[in-house]
Amino acid sequence: VAVAGTLMPGRGLEDLFHAIRRARDGDVTVRAEIAGPASKSHRLRLESVIVECGVQDQVELIGRVTPDEVLDLYARSHVVAVLYGDSDAANDSLPNKLFQAMAAGRCVIVNQSEAGRLVSLEKCGLQVPSLHPEDLAAALERLHEDRELVDRCGGHGRHAVETSYNW
Repeated sequence: VAVAGTLMPGRGLEDLFHAIRRARDGDVTVRAEIAGPASKSHRLRLESVIVECGVQDQVELIGRVTPDEVLDLYARSHVVAVLYGDSDAANDSLPNKLFQAMAAGRCVIVNQSEAGRLVSLEKCGLQVPSLHPEDLAAALERLHEDRELVDRCGGHGRHAVETSYNW
């Protein structure tokens, strides 16, 4: 799982870390690479949650990356998570990272948001009902078990960018 963007409260990362632990408890190992700048205090908070969840061997906080490095990150990932909390202003927008993931042909996991509506319309990933770790873990487990779904969703996203979202 790849995540790229500014790391700040309300972006669902703590929930994702708990979901990774829950998936592992269900015998599904998920590796996540998290790229982007964060304030020192928030990075410390994220590191603390990673340790609390016991997923230090599964989650890597990469830090700030260049646009080319984001493309490399997506290329080596099967799934891209685009998560926004209810109070995040970006919850009502279509973020660039969603279109970047779709253009890279990657399946996306989103929560119910404007991005979620697009993902459902284009069939390019899974929309989880909430950022609760149970919902995220269920999505991770489903995608782990159904690689054809991952590939189909990635292909749908790529096709959508090539034909409709190519301004």
